[in-house]
Amino acid sequence: MIILLAIVIISYSFGVYWLSGKYLSSFKVDITSVKFRIIRAVVAFAVAALSSIFHIVLLVMLHLLVLFALGEFFKVIFRKIFKKYNGAKSYVWASKIYKSGVVPVLIVALLFTYGFFNMNTIRQTEYTVTSDKLQNSYRVVFISDTHFGTVHDAKTLQEATENINKLNPDIVILGGDIVEEGTEKTEMAEAFETLGKINSTYGIYFVYGNHDRQRYTSVPEYSEEELADTITKNGIMILKEDYIEIGDDILLVGREDLSAKKDRVESNLLLNGADTDRFILVADHQPNNVKSNTSYGADLQLSGHTHGGQMMPLGWMPFLYSGYVYGEYKTDNTAVIVSSGFAGWGFPIRTQAVSEYVVIDICNE
Repeated sequence: MIILLAIVIISYSFGVYWLSGKYLSSFKVDITSVKFRIIRAVVAFAVAALSSIFHIVLLVMLHLLVLFALGEFFKVIFRKIFKKYNGAKSYVWASKIYKSGVVPVLIVALLFTYGFFNMNTIRQTEYTVTSDKLQNSYRVVFISDTHFGTVHDAKTLQEATENINKLNPDIVILGGDIVEEGTEKTEMAEAFETLGKINSTYGIYFVYGNHDRQRYTSVPEYSEEELADTITKNGIMILKEDYIEIGDDILLVGREDLSAKKDRVESNLLLNGADTDRFILVADHQPNNVKSNTSYGADLQLSGHTHGGQMMPLGWMPFLYSGYVYGEYKTDNTAVIVSSGFAGWGFPIRTQAVSEYVVIDICNE
């Protein structure tokens, strides 16, 4: 792992070194001189250091590196196709624009502007799931990955809860990563106080994500006990390898997150004593455990975690998420809905998928 990380860092640094050379060359600077080689090396080191501290710097540089590399590839093709026009005014202008490096910069600027607005526009996504196990209809609202305090503010969450209340939901499920390592204790309390005000016929239920308990920092803002106490005192029920019967039809199962594997119960033991003739609705933060949940007859699994990829092209790499990235899937007799989440992680930009909460109408066939 250390060797792989070292290779990535070195490759990235060399990429920045090459990119700095591309820019200097556009100003007719002799990049082969010792002076400018040293300058480029210092710049590469500085950018690599900043990238390790600020994710947004890393994100910008990776996009620029990819776009400049693609530019080099298309330059070769362009020259071969339009070779006979070499010297023409349009050819000269195209060459000057390419050498200036303005095109990749403009693309990144436009892409990130779109990504910022996309991240900050919360959408309502709707699905319908049918089953002959149901005698009644239920409206379920699923909210996942708000990462509160790091991307969206309290006003955004408040507006969403007001819109959700207008839907008159029967069941509300908070699918994990509602808060994270960057969330302060007061923000954590504010998040669950706001979410606890959603009106739901059968209550609000919470399952842990991999970030809620701030396990990826050595100095957490709050303890796991404080988190659990805050959740429950706002009228939200925590389900952790547990289930509850809802109405006459539904068995709601809440799984512990995969990051706490030792606390997960074997599938054949999870529903001991439960009425498995009911419609089994499973809330499991990560969609990587679908097969386990199908083994005990889950009818519907709701998950988040993937953020729909968040940044292109991650969402087009399903192997990163066991094949479940975003949207609705069918595995055996289990319907799987994966939300891209209310927010993203690491930076306030999303160029893939949308920011959303999910509404699922579950009804008889």
